[in-house]
Amino acid sequence: MAKCHYCKQSGRKLNRDHIVPRARAGVDEDSNIVYACYPCNTRKGDDWPTCTCSKCTAATEAHWAMIESIREWSPKWADQLTWVANNGRKKTPLTQQLTWHST
Repeated sequence: MAKCHYCKQSGRKLNRDHIVPRARAGVDEDSNIVYACYPCNTRKGDDWPTCTCSKCTAATEAHWAMIESIREWSPKWADQLTWVANNGRKKTPLTQQLTWHST
């Protein structure tokens, strides 16, 4: 039986959760999706993950790399995406490591 990505409990109905939330310009791709129980998915909401597993770390790093690549051809658009990604986010161990500072 499948387990919640965050609490690891089985026997609960699982929902798709975007590691980098769509509200923070996250993509709707398998590399950015985990399955979470309703309580964990609701608790996380549109915040960044507190999970530091390799999949969550990779999705977060890929998100910032995407913004950096956009910066090369459109600095203003990258600044907007950076603002969306940073707006109101909670500081977690993972996001403190991967904080992006726009130039």
